Amino acid sequence: MTLNSLIDKIYQRLFERIKKHEIRWILNFVIEETRAALCAGEEVKLQNLGTFRLNYRKGKKVRHPATGKIHSPPPHHAVCFIPAGSLKKIVRNYKKI
Repeated sequence: MTLNSLIDKIYQRLFERIKKHEIRWILNFVIEETRAALCAGEEVKLQNLGTFRLNYRKGKKVRHPATGKIHSPPPHHAVCFIPAGSLKKIVRNYKKI
């Protein structure tokens, strides 16, 4: 799903009571606030969806699969998503049609 398709779904679900550009503004605001919170080292918990947080990754030696050359990426932070229990349950019981 893309941002545009999400905007379309919200627009249809709200029976066109809110304009698409307003929905886009709200979603962009949520994304920016999530980004700012993560950059400040905070967790972002979204009920029934999950939690976004930063994980520290230590530097380690890795081998490039094509060249075999050893490379040492520096330590860094990575965004981690932990799904909520309700989301796990829905996905676990999902049956593709």
